[in-house]
Amino acid sequence: MKKTTLKVLLIVFALSTGLVWIRVYKAFQPPSLYKKDFIQFYLMAKAAASGQPVYAPLADLAQQFDPNLGNFPQSSAYPPTVLFLCRPLAALPYFYALLLWDVLEVLCFAIASILVIRRFRNQASVMALLLVVLACVLWPPFANDLYQGQMMMTILLLVTITWLSLTSGRHTLGGISLGLLFALKLYAAPIALLLLLQRNYRALAWAIAIFLLSNLIVVVWLGTGTLTQYYLQVAPQIERTYRSHPLNFSVFALGARLVAPWFGLVIVGIIVAFAFWLAWRAPDFNHAFMILVAVTTIISPVAWSHYLITLLPAFCLLITWKEIQTGEKVLIVILFFLAVPEMYQVFTPWSVIRIIQVLFILGLMLLLSRVLKTGGNKASNLLRYSDQT
Repeated sequence: MKKTTLKVLLIVFALSTGLVWIRVYKAFQPPSLYKKDFIQFYLMAKAAASGQPVYAPLADLAQQFDPNLGNFPQSSAYPPTVLFLCRPLAALPYFYALLLWDVLEVLCFAIASILVIRRFRNQASVMALLLVVLACVLWPPFANDLYQGQMMMTILLLVTITWLSLTSGRHTLGGISLGLLFALKLYAAPIALLLLLQRNYRALAWAIAIFLLSNLIVVVWLGTGTLTQYYLQVAPQIERTYRSHPLNFSVFALGARLVAPWFGLVIVGIIVAFAFWLAWRAPDFNHAFMILVAVTTIISPVAWSHYLITLLPAFCLLITWKEIQTGEKVLIVILFFLAVPEMYQVFTPWSVIRIIQVLFILGLMLLLSRVLKTGGNKASNLLRYSDQT
């Protein structure tokens, strides 16, 4: 009966993914075609290819390369190192560049899914894991990433490679993939602190080296001014611009808007400390790693819903549980409803929805720590390199 139910759900979910692709298809039709985050990647690539300042106002760059793309008054929000990915796109017309970018995003998601399934296939049925993957495809963050032409599925792949490398003792590869992740986006920073606590200096050194090398290449390529302009001018301005945006559920932004930026930093510090306490209580390295990935989604100055797609490995990890306590079952039900604000956004103020999304992440972290399990957890495996050493 259980296998039959899984098969039925798998078929239903597979058929339902058609709705996602319909939305993505519509995203390639005007006017939606010209209202995407991808515009920032594309115009940066065009500027770099033509020798223009990559952090000129996007509206000015659009006037030079494609007037249809003039929907952003500010400069690009992304570090110059993303040009390693998007610079080749300058050779393509905007439509085909966006299409190629989204195809590569889906490919990254597929590879990450395969890697996660292979990792857990001996602990859970492949059908159940596929069900989780399809559920993530139906989850709004997946469609949002493709709709906006974002890069969080690339980030998901790098996070997955980092995790699998560290758990298998391939610390050099883990450090390299983490360094590439930091180069594209300062995402999953708590993982670097985890490596420091573990005294895994090899992986940490490789991560830092790759990050510094990528920025050095940018300095040689575009000049020191481009790098300093981004980190000292553009990035702070972007944070201030989106601090009060109703879709930004960053705890830093919430604290900064409520009191002041210093208060936002205090809240971030408290939540990171809470995450490491939960990771310390977690049953093994896998759970600890997933907790720190989860907390990453809410501590950056700007946090959008498509960040949540990086939680795919964490959801697959939950499927491997053989025993689930009553308290955990209740929390899972609560998290199921909190995870999809689209169900209640019609009658709920956005100021409340932002908090609900934070509560979802905090609840997921609590669930992953398994502190609700009868008897709790005593010793920590946080300081171990992997669950195999």
